[in-house]
Amino acid sequence: TSTSDNLDDTGTIEVEYFLVGTSTKTFQVSHGTASTSVSSCTLLETTRVKVNTARRPGMTAAVSRHTPPQEWLDGTTTSNWTCTQELIDYYRDELQSPAPCTLGDEVETTTKNTFSTPRRCTVVVTVAKNGKGFGSTSCLTSAQIDLYEAEIRAKHPDEQAINVSDLPTCPESTHTDVMNALPDDASGRKRCVARN
Repeated sequence: TSTSDNLDDTGTIEVEYFLVGTSTKTFQVSHGTASTSVSSCTLLETTRVKVNTARRPGMTAAVSRHTPPQEWLDGTTTSNWTCTQELIDYYRDELQSPAPCTLGDEVETTTKNTFSTPRRCTVVVTVAKNGKGFGSTSCLTSAQIDLYEAEIRAKHPDEQAINVSDLPTCPESTHTDVMNALPDDASGRKRCVARN
């Protein structure tokens, strides 16, 4: 059995259960005929059950091996940004509300780390340049894959284009030696794909 996502009850637990059925008793009398009686019965029993940590919702084992660790998910990320006219216009035109800043403000935002895992998605994993560890995208839909490829091209215009469909499937193990053994992609980086 698995824990729910918001509980920490791994280990073993005692579970009571009822066993409902019939009881058959046969009596043998010396030098006589046997008599049998059948009756309904209910037994209350107890068993110990091993409890495993719940998987993240909608996530296959292949994807979960290459997602950020729980320590990262439990943390936050702080980013610094400047309030631009584009942002102010977006709040006014799209959200019909005033922007939470004025033009030119330096803003610091802290957000809870998340890793959404919808079904039928793709996670692109990139091995770190120093070969120690790896980073991953969140789960990408088909439309988001196009955006991901475009962002890579925009950031590295001198490198050959990355096509996610050409990347190898991520290995079963996340051991450093296994990840470093991945072939280089068109950009010279080691990338692979895990799919839900």
